[in-house]
Amino acid sequence: MLSVLIPVFQQLDETYEAVRISIELAGRDRLGWKPADDVPTFAMIVEHIASANLTYAAVIGPVDVRRKWELDPFPSKEWLLDRLQESLATAQETFEQLTDEN
Repeated sequence: MLSVLIPVFQQLDETYEAVRISIELAGRDRLGWKPADDVPTFAMIVEHIASANLTYAAVIGPVDVRRKWELDPFPSKEWLLDRLQESLATAQETFEQLTDEN
């Protein structure tokens, strides 16, 4: 991985870990929680973070990376964790493929 991208990936990794812990602590009944009617649910925020990881990969990377899954309005804890892990792995693979020429 290019040294200039290491802090970016570290931030993605730290965000992943914080969100993973939050999902585990929240439990299934809290995934649909939102602090007010006009804001997204906790699950929607997690899906957004997973999508953002893929956007990083698509913008920075030499290959076109797209989300292969549809947003789920009522996802399970496992589904969210899988999407989050998938998106982080895709970002990491993309970052590791980059060269100074890219």
